[in-house]
Amino acid sequence: MENSIYRAWVPKWFAIVWHMVLFVPLMSLGSVYSACSGDTIGSLQIWSEDFTFTSLCAMIGIGVMAPFFYKIACYRRHHLTFLIGFGALFVLSAASSRAGDPLLLGLFSLVMGAIRFVLIVTNFAAFARCLLGVDFRHMLGPQGDGKSTKEWDDTEQKKSMMIPIANIFFMTVGQLGTWITAYYAYHYHWQDVYRLEMLILLVLMLGVIAIEKFRGWDERDESAVSEDDEPLITDNRRPWSLKYMGNVTAASIAWCAAAFVLVYGKTLDWFHSPKITVACALFFVFLFANMLIDKNKTEDERYFRYEIWTYRNIRLATVLYCLAMVLNTSSSLTNAIASIGLSLDTYLNNMLANWAPLGYLIGAVTIIVLRSRGVAYKWVFAIGFGIFAWTMWFTYNQVQLQARYEDIRMLSIVRNCGMFMLYCICMVYAYQRLPYRLMPSWIHIMLISRSVMGPAIGAAIYGAGMQHYQQQFIHSLSAMNDNLRMVNLQAMLLAVKEMAGWTLWACLAIVLILLIIPWPKRQLKATEIPEDVISNP
Repeated sequence: MENSIYRAWVPKWFAIVWHMVLFVPLMSLGSVYSACSGDTIGSLQIWSEDFTFTSLCAMIGIGVMAPFFYKIACYRRHHLTFLIGFGALFVLSAASSRAGDPLLLGLFSLVMGAIRFVLIVTNFAAFARCLLGVDFRHMLGPQGDGKSTKEWDDTEQKKSMMIPIANIFFMTVGQLGTWITAYYAYHYHWQDVYRLEMLILLVLMLGVIAIEKFRGWDERDESAVSEDDEPLITDNRRPWSLKYMGNVTAASIAWCAAAFVLVYGKTLDWFHSPKITVACALFFVFLFANMLIDKNKTEDERYFRYEIWTYRNIRLATVLYCLAMVLNTSSSLTNAIASIGLSLDTYLNNMLANWAPLGYLIGAVTIIVLRSRGVAYKWVFAIGFGIFAWTMWFTYNQVQLQARYEDIRMLSIVRNCGMFMLYCICMVYAYQRLPYRLMPSWIHIMLISRSVMGPAIGAAIYGAGMQHYQQQFIHSLSAMNDNLRMVNLQAMLLAVKEMAGWTLWACLAIVLILLIIPWPKRQLKATEIPEDVISNP
């Protein structure tokens, strides 16, 4: 195969399979807590804040590396990147298996998340070259934008088709990895999962050595040469510089502090605890520090391009992402009903999540059909939030001591269908006439809002709400029943019913607002449509 990153004996089909297989461990490495935190409400109805915080730290690590997307994607030293990355993950997995302090585990997860992002993007770039023949060097930067109004809109339509397909692949692979992790953690101790990951990492390192070859710094990469001599992004010797370490550190501390406040706030009684006060102060201080570090840099050298906030579709998509992920935290209500009505443990709850890919598929087909027929964004968003409203109505009516597995399974499928629709359509809407130079900044916003702030806010709201209503119902029910266990179960179910009702009204309110507000397209600048300017001087 004519690609200088592989050894001579590697055929194209084998390289494609190799990169597809790599996605499974890359999407699930370090997800020990993700596999457990999906069932944070167990038989005792208590939240595992440590698991939740550690999982969020891993996602923060992924998010803070997003502004380097272009640099990583165009860095052609795959062999070196994989070996160093897998080696670092091996060391961090070994350290995590022995660590017991939640903050130390959070630090390890943060670094592991950052390394995983680098490896995922590197693998994605190589996979795209093998499967589709797409070289990011030919499309990233100004040369990837439309040259006419029609080209901008055609690109948007293509993204409406491609984004759901790409997301269903990545989310299904992620669910597969989480299920494998949950299966192993169920039969063994969660710390043993890290040891399994260490073994997998050793195998992957041997695979990299056997399949990919090292390319010297001065060796020409024939497969990266443009056939039409378009200007390409240079093949730098390193994907980022140490000058960005201040930005990465400040962003990491800021978002970890925000996650700490939202996750541990209920447990520590919010601002009655000095820890919450200090964490809140750290968030604002380091968020402001990140802005100061970028102040004297040129627009092209900044870690984050603040110009992106001038785009209305970005602002609206960010808000809708947070709302969607807050509502997605309502899955804890389904888990509560399943654990009580079906007596499902953590592993069986994760087995129930294996029906999620079916929901992803239905959501992907729905989006592709709606967008191919030109259905407006507001109606697609309204349908997505309307599906969430239906799941809350169904949950409200399913609250009982005895539940049917078929009903909970259907609820899981439908909820994941609505979540997938909102997840994809937020991405498509945000990319509407968005210049390629701003895409890394949007990926950063997307990952932080979707995977950190949304779930953290949702955990705080649903955790505090469930605790408040459960205590309220325990006081009222205990006067009529001396059976403490039955009182706790009934109070839990009534709390679920109350939270489902409030969530239903919230979904309906969001749908109404989305149908009322305007949805204008961004007006292209003259410099962004050179062909239109030339043809209509």
